Amino acid sequence: RRSDAPAILGVVLLYRLGDNALTPMIKPFWVDRGYSPAEIGSVTTILGMSMTIAGAAVAGIYIARRGIWRALVVFGVLQMLSNAGYSIAASFDGSRPLLYGATVVENFCGGMGTAAFLAFIMSVCDRERAATENALLTAAFAFSRSLAGSVSGVAAESLGYAPYFWLTLALGIPGLLLLPLVRKSE
Repeated sequence: RRSDAPAILGVVLLYRLGDNALTPMIKPFWVDRGYSPAEIGSVTTILGMSMTIAGAAVAGIYIARRGIWRALVVFGVLQMLSNAGYSIAASFDGSRPLLYGATVVENFCGGMGTAAFLAFIMSVCDRERAATENALLTAAFAFSRSLAGSVSGVAAESLGYAPYFWLTLALGIPGLLLLPLVRKSE
């Protein structure tokens, strides 16, 4: 019944679409470049998770000072642009410094984007129906993540890693374009 429901749902479905399409192909990209499972695990999991947590912490400070909407815009742009790191790494046949750098930047920016996104979801839920609305919005987000993941392998194989990673960057644009529609919702 909410007049802003379509815009909110659009942002929930599209805001993290680029990252949702990128993430399932990161480890296969590392494998296809010949890295060992131990190195892949160390870099993408330990280093990556550390950077995600650091990004989320920075986002929390930023959100408290600047607000959720501004954080959605700034971190949405950063999380979208961070996908370029993998595109560049793929263009240079996955060199170790480029891959490590791409992992650090993408996870840090993804942590900031995720924190802003989750704060947004919590902020748009009405108190009287918060549990229901949060569950529905989270389910919609999970649907878009699953859908993006289900086609990522086929798309990456068809296009090649570098073009596919550039495509994931472009997939971040629609969610950003919808943000002005939810500014008053937050």
